[in-house]
Amino acid sequence: MIPYCGVERFHPKARFDCKEKIMRLDIYRRAESDGKFSYLVVPETRNIPEEATNTDWEVEARAFEIDDNADQLPDYDIANLSGQLAEKGYAMTALH
Repeated sequence: MIPYCGVERFHPKARFDCKEKIMRLDIYRRAESDGKFSYLVVPETRNIPEEATNTDWEVEARAFEIDDNADQLPDYDIANLSGQLAEKGYAMTALH
């Protein structure tokens, strides 16, 4: 779990006091030369890290909610989500 971006939310259909951990992410994209996009993910309200500001990133989604235990964002081709966030404070599409 990544403590700085986790929030607790009560599940409305739970029959008991169930808490679901979620994190909210801001997702940015940039166009690549082959017509595809690369994606950058940062915890909600955090700025794009300085080492990634040399590229023009466009907002793709704000406050995107995902399970706190999720380790990938397949729609954005991001693997090892929690590892990248823990190591660098952001996650990116793998460059091929």
